[in-house]
Amino acid sequence: MLAVVALAVVMGTGDTGPGQETRSESPAAPPASTMQMTMVGTSLKASDGKIYVNQNCEIFPGLTLPLKGHKAEGELIPEVCHVENVEQSERRQEKPAGDELERANVEIREQEYVLQNISVKPAVFEVLEQVPEGWSVDSDPRPEKTDGPVAIFEVHAGPWETVRLHVGLRHAKELKAKALPLGDGGGR
Repeated sequence: MLAVVALAVVMGTGDTGPGQETRSESPAAPPASTMQMTMVGTSLKASDGKIYVNQNCEIFPGLTLPLKGHKAEGELIPEVCHVENVEQSERRQEKPAGDELERANVEIREQEYVLQNISVKPAVFEVLEQVPEGWSVDSDPRPEKTDGPVAIFEVHAGPWETVRLHVGLRHAKELKAKALPLGDGGGR
C-alpha cells in the first residue's frame, strides 16, 4: 500500500515571546530562505516515470504498457486524483441523408479528472479510460493513443499544479431510417 505523501515545511522565522504578534505573509510572498522540504512516502511513478491512473482515479505505480493481461490493484489517493462532474445523458439524433432521415439514440457519458502533481518536479499523468465495446471517445483533447479497449490520455502538470481533463464517451444505437416527405418542387 502506498503511503500518502507527507509534507513538512519548516520555516526559520524566529521566536515570538509573550505579547508579541505573529504575522502570516500573503500567499504571493516568496518563501523564506531557510525553508526546508521533506517528502516521505513511496513514489507514485511507474518505471517509465509516468503516473498511471484509471477511470476510477486509482493510481498504478508498477504499471507497464502494453496492458496485455495486466490485473494490478490500484491505490486511491484523492489528493492526487479525483473525479468531478460525472454526467450521463441520452438524446435522439437525426440527420437527413438523401431522401431519408437517419436516426439514432445516443448515450453520452462524461467525467472530469482533477489531477494534482504533489511533487517539486514536473509530472506526466497517463489517464487510462476503458472504452466499452460499441462506444467511442467523444472528447477534446483526443487520446494520445489506444491500447486495445483502453484510450490513453497524456496530461502534463508542473510542480504542485492541478490540471483538469474532460473525457466523454459516446454510444449510438442506430434506428430504422424514416423517409423524408417529397418536396412540392416549388423551389422554396
